[in-house]
Amino acid sequence: MKKILLIQSLLLIPVVFVFWIVAYPETLQWMEEYSFFSTLPDFTHLQVRLPGDALRYVGAFVLQFYRWTWVAAALQTLFAWTVMALASYTLWRVLRIEKVMWAAYIPTAIFVSRQCLYRDLEWSFVWVIVMALVAIAARLFVRRPVLAKYSDDYQPNTSQKKGKNEVKPKRSRFAMALIYVILPIVLLGAGFYVSLNDMDCAFRGRIHKMEHLAEEQKWEEILEFVTPEVALNDDALKRYAILALLETDMLANRAFEYGVTTPDDFYFMDRDEFVGIYYNSLLYKSMGVDDEVIHLMYLLNEHSRLGFSFRSLRTMADAYLRIGDALLAEKYLTILSHTTCHGAWLKPRWEKLAALKANPVPRPTEPSDVAVGAHGLQGQVQLLNESLRLLEAFPTNKKIVDVLLCGLLAICDVENFGKYFDKYAPQAYAGHKMPLYYEEALILYSYIDRTIYERFPVRQARLNDFQRFSQYMNSGQKSMARQSAPRSFWAYMYCSTPY
Repeated sequence: MKKILLIQSLLLIPVVFVFWIVAYPETLQWMEEYSFFSTLPDFTHLQVRLPGDALRYVGAFVLQFYRWTWVAAALQTLFAWTVMALASYTLWRVLRIEKVMWAAYIPTAIFVSRQCLYRDLEWSFVWVIVMALVAIAARLFVRRPVLAKYSDDYQPNTSQKKGKNEVKPKRSRFAMALIYVILPIVLLGAGFYVSLNDMDCAFRGRIHKMEHLAEEQKWEEILEFVTPEVALNDDALKRYAILALLETDMLANRAFEYGVTTPDDFYFMDRDEFVGIYYNSLLYKSMGVDDEVIHLMYLLNEHSRLGFSFRSLRTMADAYLRIGDALLAEKYLTILSHTTCHGAWLKPRWEKLAALKANPVPRPTEPSDVAVGAHGLQGQVQLLNESLRLLEAFPTNKKIVDVLLCGLLAICDVENFGKYFDKYAPQAYAGHKMPLYYEEALILYSYIDRTIYERFPVRQARLNDFQRFSQYMNSGQKSMARQSAPRSFWAYMYCSTPY
């Protein structure tokens, strides 16, 4: 038994560990981010009132250490190994047949295939507990192997020495490889295949990757991963591409390449869950609206089974530091100080807090409560109204201007685009090159306001491009018009696609 378990362990441990490190590293971090644990007595009292709560409490304690990917992968591997070891013990206790010990990988493969679906460890602990109870039952109630009399492998305990002519049957190398290597690999491979091809696992893996790339501000990597072709087929990933375009100052040059057709493509309007809430917080953070970031984190806490999450607490602490609210920043940093794994993360933030207390900064101006109905957009898309409201308070915020103007272009509202471009662009775009879509939209707006070129000159080459585009459209050659100005706002507006 010990030899068999050793062989099984040497096969399973490195394979499962590498699988997590390579396939789902961001998912491991995500499990920590949406968990929470505190060493304070009131948290313990609140969480251990029922048996199920106690299991959740232990899982939350372990999840703290998922902050480090290699530790998380090792712990996930430990769970899988425990399931395998207990299954092996049960099989050996019941059957004592070496040639069927590969069957211990059947529950192990099922367990591994489902691990990525759960953001907490209760499910893993339940598996381990059930397998342990089965193993204990086998130990207590199975006195003699069930199939001993049918097995050539079974050797009963005896004090008599074997005769000289007794020779233990030998197996072929292929049979040994089949039992100890080939069948286990096939079963583990099947488990990994199911995990990698599960739509929920795959979706979460992609989203978690985008979340961490956005947190680390690796915008170019996001755009390398989310190509225009990918964005056209995945609305969730499209939003991360839009965020990356906004951060790299390319939104007004490439948005329509990524399938933007409405301002609703900029954010999750109806997604009342972790994915949508956190993405929206990243968008508002990019726009410099930390009050809304904090509001969304409170909303995120409402979805946490533990009342808080590490992600929301860290996000709120940083947001309060950015807006200069020392009192509330200290509150959330103090909460995080009563956890196990935040020492290194807290150190620079305590220093920022000390500096903030020594030199308080005035709180940024709050967004006004001006009704946006006066702007003629009442009843239209929420993000446009929100952008207008914010621009009343932050008229020079270039990213908010881009969100508003690109949102208007998405619904082909050239008239309002021209009006608000005229109002906000002189300040927001001072010293910046005019983006491609804005230049193209201004050419169309010039038919409404002939004086627009006096304030915002347009390149003659682009005027010539529009003249050629118009000639094709007027002659009914829509495909030629699209080819003459590919990836343009004109192609999007008049040909339903920029390609």
